[in-house]
Amino acid sequence: MKSAIITLPLLFLAHSALAEAPAVIHITQPGDGQMSCEEISTEIATMDTVITEAESSKSASNLAGIGASIAGHFAGLAGGGIGAAVATNGANAVVNNNKQSAEERIDAAKQRRTMLMGIYAGKSCGSE
Repeated sequence: MKSAIITLPLLFLAHSALAEAPAVIHITQPGDGQMSCEEISTEIATMDTVITEAESSKSASNLAGIGASIAGHFAGLAGGGIGAAVATNGANAVVNNNKQSAEERIDAAKQRRTMLMGIYAGKSCGSE
């Protein structure tokens, strides 16, 4: 029982470490000003999707953090001692990193979306 509880945060840690890192969002990109209205609309929709997915990832990280804390608590009660504490701390570090990464993606996607909306308005897109 004790080893099963301690293993939970470690499995989470291993899974998170192997997860593919999302692509970096650059707020401005070469050629942004030359995009057509349709291309701008598509890119804005892509940023909306990135924001939604990052918010979902952030929520999942919050739940995983709660789960790691609970698992660490019960591992300590079951006599897990230092091993439980180390596993819980490691899992919490990954959770916090994932949450911060999601927040950064949300901020960058919102900034890019705002910039694209400015280009869209400047080109009088949607006024036809």
